[in-house]
Amino acid sequence: LTPLRFVAAALIVAGHGGWLFGFVPGTTLLYAANASVSLFFVMSGFVLAYNYPALDSQEAVGRFCVLRFARIWPLHAAILSATILFLPATLPAGIDPLVAAMLAFLLVQSWVPINGYAAAWNGPAWTLSVDVFFYAVFPMILAPLRRAPWRSLAVALALSLVPPLLAYRLGGPRA
Repeated sequence: LTPLRFVAAALIVAGHGGWLFGFVPGTTLLYAANASVSLFFVMSGFVLAYNYPALDSQEAVGRFCVLRFARIWPLHAAILSATILFLPATLPAGIDPLVAAMLAFLLVQSWVPINGYAAAWNGPAWTLSVDVFFYAVFPMILAPLRRAPWRSLAVALALSLVPPLLAYRLGGPRA
């Protein structure tokens, strides 16, 4: 998986910062970068399920949470702190800088359904906020997933396919 993760990460970096490398990302690159984020989440879920085949005690769940926290939060907190201290705030209108900083510090900025908070202070960190959500849900869905893998697959497919098909049917935006 490592080479595939590298390609996905490279596309994400190019999509976020292509202008830093002297090119303006076109539509194709942006679609590839967006798809790479999804691919990265799917691969991460696979790796989690592989490395944690069972979380059958409170101790196991606690250890899982501590290891996930230690993996992403310290570096995130350091980068966020440096961003807030050394870069001028360029937040969208109506976004409270203190609230945005607290949400980002706690890695829950993507959980707030108000436009602008997910990307405030450190835009790409929204993915870490989504990771935290996945980490919080993972122990709760692992046991049912293991008990009924085919039913879980059917539910996952339905949850993945029904919303875009429904949006298309209702006249949602088309690419």
